[in-house]
Amino acid sequence: MRGKIVLLFVALSLGTAARAVTDADLLFGNLPRLATESYDLPYRYYVPANYDPTKSYPLIVYLHGSAESGTDNKFQLNWSCWGAYQLLGSSQYPCFLVAPQAHDTWDATSLDQIVRMVRTLSATYSIDPDRISVTGISMGGYGSWSIINRYPYVFAAAVPMSGAAGGNFQKIAHIPIWDFHAAKDETVGVSGSDNAVSNARLAGGRVIYTRYANGSHAIWLAAYANPRLLPWLMAQRRNRPALVDPYVQITDPANRLVPAVAEPTRNVSGTAALTGGVTKVNWTFAPTTGFAGIDTSALPLTTGASSWSVAAAPVSSSSTQFMVIATGPSLAIPDVDYPVGNGVTTVNDSFWNVPLGADLTVPTIVIQQPSATGTARFAGANLLYLAGTATAAAGKTVSMVTWSSDRGSQGGALGTTAWSVTDIGLEPGANVITVTVRDSAGITASTLITITSVNTGTTGTYGNNGQPWTILAAGLHLEAENYDEGGEGIAFHDRDLRKGTSTVRSGGTANEVDLVAIAAGADAPGLKVGSTLAGEWLRYTLTVPKAGRYNLRLRVSNSTASAASNAVVLRWKGRVVAGPLTVPTTGAADTFVNLEVPEVVLSAGTGLLEVDCYAGNFELNWLELTPVGVVPYASWVVGYLPGAVVAKVAPDADPDGDGLSNFLEYSLGRAPNVAESALAPTLWTDSATGSQYAALTFKRAKGVSVVAEVSDDLVTWSSDAPNLVQVGTATPDATGLYETVIYRSAATIAAKPRQFLRVSVIAP
Repeated sequence: MRGKIVLLFVALSLGTAARAVTDADLLFGNLPRLATESYDLPYRYYVPANYDPTKSYPLIVYLHGSAESGTDNKFQLNWSCWGAYQLLGSSQYPCFLVAPQAHDTWDATSLDQIVRMVRTLSATYSIDPDRISVTGISMGGYGSWSIINRYPYVFAAAVPMSGAAGGNFQKIAHIPIWDFHAAKDETVGVSGSDNAVSNARLAGGRVIYTRYANGSHAIWLAAYANPRLLPWLMAQRRNRPALVDPYVQITDPANRLVPAVAEPTRNVSGTAALTGGVTKVNWTFAPTTGFAGIDTSALPLTTGASSWSVAAAPVSSSSTQFMVIATGPSLAIPDVDYPVGNGVTTVNDSFWNVPLGADLTVPTIVIQQPSATGTARFAGANLLYLAGTATAAAGKTVSMVTWSSDRGSQGGALGTTAWSVTDIGLEPGANVITVTVRDSAGITASTLITITSVNTGTTGTYGNNGQPWTILAAGLHLEAENYDEGGEGIAFHDRDLRKGTSTVRSGGTANEVDLVAIAAGADAPGLKVGSTLAGEWLRYTLTVPKAGRYNLRLRVSNSTASAASNAVVLRWKGRVVAGPLTVPTTGAADTFVNLEVPEVVLSAGTGLLEVDCYAGNFELNWLELTPVGVVPYASWVVGYLPGAVVAKVAPDADPDGDGLSNFLEYSLGRAPNVAESALAPTLWTDSATGSQYAALTFKRAKGVSVVAEVSDDLVTWSSDAPNLVQVGTATPDATGLYETVIYRSAATIAAKPRQFLRVSVIAP
């Protein structure tokens, strides 16, 4: 059996790791025991290749199974940590891994030691405290569930395998979890994961569950080879869960805590994405322990899959939770010597519902620390401790206390009637923290406190006089180089040294992202963010005046020979709103294309828009956000008339004096600063009959009503098909903003010698 396992591991590793990691690559460490502890904690750890102490790296904690316990500080690496090495050696996702060795089992003492071990490594190496995750197999699967329950504010994500769990699942509902188990596991029954996943989902957690139909206990080599696991794991941040494939999402209602109104039916809709395809989406108003997304065969189906909906779902008389479950393939390899495969991956989302007949009396909640006044000034480190009390109405109990920050983070509190939260990340300036209590009837109440942080770093935005950028009625064009000032951990991040051709902007620092002048061409003059690497990010302080749907456009280039897959993710207030987006190869670093993302949902308010690079080797020139139905006129003006005064950029201005206003110039794809000859009709000849027709060829902006019309008396004009015919199909240009069309009259020149053609433009 061991020979077969080795063959499988080699096959999987060659496809996923850029560099093969061996036991020899892991250094030795030992955590001395405290006086109250019986044993030291030996451990081995991997330092990523080309480690740079000026950068910040994620850390994966690996917990072994029972067969690897001991004191030799070697055996926990058995079979390359049973496949966990496949998460290492990637140039795209460089990270640390630490593998402690339990003397006997992962009990409370050893779990405490693990957290001390992590802090010890963090004091020596540059480890990002917001990107620490845990994974484990068998006994380590139990340990993974246990350590996040014991330390719910330390870990960004957890990947338990072939284990089980108990405890308070509400404490970990904010932590992204991906669980793996085989239905035929003869050592730890699959019901262990069934119940753990089910209970976590019932507590409001969003859990990914890969449940193999084939394979027994040791499914770990195949599980760690899942092509989505590493990108998913590296996307997670503590208290900022990333919504990346695989996922299902409820978009309506948008708030997981619905208003305290008991309604007989509800309409629900959302989206889903699983690599390999979404096979079905089920829903229920009454999820139950052991079956909350584990066995969906008896649950009704939604309409649609990747985009799904439920119409007039009857509300349960007792359940306080609506749950949706999407199903897709397990992505295991079924035909190998050590067979693991088939089965499914399920993902879930939910909202808290008010059942019929519920007592609508609202609970109360009070913040006591750091202040009961609603405001506080915070001058310490960048982590906040919050505490208070909550009370339910007579006959009801407090079910859960949660919190969220207007800076994008969120999580759960420890306790109910007396509750507390540790390690809330603060950012410079005002941080509005909302704390919400939910009672046993699904009724909620909230209170908030504004924490003004005076940590190091500056607030405001670069290039906008310290003010947030605002999405105006016509949209927002934002140059990539105008990211926030503030410094590492506050406003931007760069993982490598600046390139020789890059520049430091006014007021910037040496540790800047690479800002490179754009060579001559359609996108010049100007700067771009270039030489990107995986793990870099940019932030922009943005004001969204009205919640709604916005069309997003990113101007990107990629000079490499292949596309940068899943390269860009955008977050608004910490929540993923677009991506991962793939940047296609464009042939050259200064040959740009547009990435179009329609109908991105943005909530109202001022917050951080974050551009995360999940892959590197592409360039970013600018981004635009335009309210759906509004023409991106503003970006066109910036491209043609950079820095021009209002008198020249207004829609009705005519800078070149050719009689066409800026809006007409935009609509027809013409230059506003160069006088051009008017559109003129030509003759179009039908190659089949030889007949000639009056024709007009012109450009038109997508999203604008640009209509061709024909007349024979200059009084009555028509665009109807009987009088005017489009020749062929529209041809889009490289920017994606315009298309070229040809229209001809329906009547031949011989039949109607006197004909006139024109275009009519109507602003939306």
